[in-house]
Amino acid sequence: MSDYDNGAYRPYSYENQRRGAYQISAFVSLLVAIGCLVCVIPLHLQEGWSPVSGRFIEAKAEVENRSVVVRYSYLVDGKNYQASEIENSRKPAEQAAKLTNTYGKSLTIPVFYNPAEPAQSRLGIQDLKKVIVFYEAVLLACLFIWLVSVLAWFSRTRSSESSSGVVSSASTVPNSPLGSIAPAKPEESIKIKVEEREKQHEAE
Repeated sequence: MSDYDNGAYRPYSYENQRRGAYQISAFVSLLVAIGCLVCVIPLHLQEGWSPVSGRFIEAKAEVENRSVVVRYSYLVDGKNYQASEIENSRKPAEQAAKLTNTYGKSLTIPVFYNPAEPAQSRLGIQDLKKVIVFYEAVLLACLFIWLVSVLAWFSRTRSSESSSGVVSSASTVPNSPLGSIAPAKPEESIKIKVEEREKQHEAE
């Protein structure tokens, strides 16, 4: 039966699994945090965009992509712009019908455009502040998980190194409980027996 079957390496394997789990947790949380940061920065920039009353053209459901494509137009400084926006929805057909009923009668829809680049725009259907708060909350949660995972991984690594150092030093200490890890050499055993016999002769 091998040492692994006897359980000699199981504590170390368990520690390696724990450290690996902390590494994966830190990596995944960092990726999600970066994704949230990439999404929330443009949203903050859009908070300064100017509102304008746009013209609703159509809302087309894309069942395969579970989304609704909303086409609209708006007027800025006498120039007409056309744009489209994709709205994710679990029930795109119902969402498209709802948007058509809401904005199709008046043919007007709230639009926000970039004053520096009027061709850039977004619909004012969703509350932008709620979306920003959501992304920021996820971002902070991911950063907290990343910090905890890194600290736990570092603590486990230091603890494992300290434990391995104690085991190595115990193998060289005489009369150590862990002395069986490094048994005495045959030459040392013979020398000890010779010394014991000499002491017995002297005592006689």
